[in-house]
Amino acid sequence: SKTKELSATPLNVKKADGSWTPVGTTLAQSIPTGAFSVANNPLNPTFAKSLGTGADFSVNSGSYPVSISLVGAASASATKPAASALHSLDEGLGSNQAAVSSALEYPNALPGQDLQYQVTTSEVKETLVLNSVPSAAQSSWTWLIHSPGLTMSASDRASLNFTDANGVVQYNIPDPIMWDTSGVAGQSEPALVDVPFTFVQRADGDWALT
Repeated sequence: SKTKELSATPLNVKKADGSWTPVGTTLAQSIPTGAFSVANNPLNPTFAKSLGTGADFSVNSGSYPVSISLVGAASASATKPAASALHSLDEGLGSNQAAVSSALEYPNALPGQDLQYQVTTSEVKETLVLNSVPSAAQSSWTWLIHSPGLTMSASDRASLNFTDANGVVQYNIPDPIMWDTSGVAGQSEPALVDVPFTFVQRADGDWALT
């Protein structure tokens, strides 16, 4: 008999030898370079050893690599965060403890702000944690996106699509959200709001997302 399993996210990935294996989410550090990556993941995500030296992270699902970096980030080194520092549960991605193996953090990427990433079977979640109220001069944040061969455009769901020359959406950035720490476990949820954003293509072809 045969059994068919349906899923909204990838369950397995095809290896170079033609065999199939469960999708991986565990981050491992490369000894020669210090960069972090995930084996057997359809996005092939890689993360820099430290910020300020190029792309913070990149994905490549096949023919179109995309890299993203936070403008103004300090030379913060990647660390494996403790479960207590994560926000996986807040984002509906499961328990914080279960997320430790798939999470990475750059402490003080900006003054008083930590940059976190979590790899899932179908996406890379980015969270900028504000440990204190930012200065009055800091009212926005900008990321540079290098996506050769792809055009960035707003979708009809307040998210961003990366589309190739044939009109096929290769990647999507969901609408950004922010929440506070006002929630009380078992009593109330934190305040949650959508974050307005703008994007523009620069003269060099890269995109600036603010």
